[in-house]
Amino acid sequence: MKFNLLIQPVAEACIGTRAIYLYPPSIGDVNEFSEIDEEVDATEKFRMFLSLIASLSVPKDFREKRQLLGDELIEGMSAEELMAIASAYIGIPTFDKVRTGNADEGVAPITRHEDEPAIAFLDRLLQAEAERQRRIFEKINAL
Repeated sequence: MKFNLLIQPVAEACIGTRAIYLYPPSIGDVNEFSEIDEEVDATEKFRMFLSLIASLSVPKDFREKRQLLGDELIEGMSAEELMAIASAYIGIPTFDKVRTGNADEGVAPITRHEDEPAIAFLDRLLQAEAERQRRIFEKINAL
């Protein structure tokens, strides 16, 4: 089995001269996101989430760690840079079931509203994904 296939980025965004590689969220990442206080602004939630799913490198081997974005780099990103990263991330396959809906899992489609910022839409996608995962685990635990 080629473990390198498991560590590949699912999206990429360029910030200045740097490439930011975006990886699919793990179940733990989605859970961590869902536990952020609802009072926190969507942009700040996204900054927190970036530390989980973004990297400055693509590991060549599964034993190699990704070069995570530092807090200073994340905090220094402009609103436009954050929006560019969110725009790249909202299209990843991880969100297909919540974007299109899934009647078997009780998930209604999540569609982007006209003029809705990418960060706000991503926030809704992540909340819906967290709810979808919660329902799956409830079904498993009920067996």
